[in-house]
Amino acid sequence: LPYRLWISIFLVLILFYGYTTIRRNLEWRDPVKFYESLTKKSAYSFAGYNNLGLIYEEKKLYGEAQDAFERSIRIKPDFLEGHLNLARILYKKGKVQEAINQCLQTIKDNPPNFFATQSWRVSMPMKRCMFRQLQNLIPP
Repeated sequence: LPYRLWISIFLVLILFYGYTTIRRNLEWRDPVKFYESLTKKSAYSFAGYNNLGLIYEEKKLYGEAQDAFERSIRIKPDFLEGHLNLARILYKKGKVQEAINQCLQTIKDNPPNFFATQSWRVSMPMKRCMFRQLQNLIPP
């Protein structure tokens, strides 16, 4: 191929990738836009939905956060952090018994791993309620 054709192809590629890089960098500025874009492009990204839920929670959009955490759990049912995040959101929404039930079900489904792998990011009142409930699960 002639030299000018190679240069033209090279310039077109630089312009195309430059444009896509700038566009993607603009998405990175807003975490909500970034994770919404990520979950649209990767519909089975349990981590993407979990991170989106955390961002919604930070913005006190608890309904959207609950939806994102539930989607994350549907994609990967054994994702322990997603279950805890969902329990925390339920608690923040005032659904204490649902939050406790979510944690208890997670403990039943994952007994050897649950306490060892989680950094409990739930409030102290919920922890107290949960430990009272857990006493009923532990054989004497």
